Amino acid sequence: MTAGWLNGKGYARREDGLFYIWWDGIDTWTISAVLGTQGVEYWTRTDPNIVGVYALGGDATGEATVAEGTHP
Repeated sequence: MTAGWLNGKGYARREDGLFYIWWDGIDTWTISAVLGTQGVEYWTRTDPNIVGVYALGGDATGEATVAEGTHP
């Protein structure tokens, strides 16, 4: 579900409020704790499609995957 708009695309927030998924305005989707900022723990996907596996960034651990469904 879209929570709002950032850099020309919708962004979403996890139901527990811990992470956002947002578009950087160029070529990358990012999952991070702060909207619009990668911070120290984040995952990225360089693809216009939000669905798929995300790469670790910073101090992030574990796999992040966005599945098919309702997305911004």
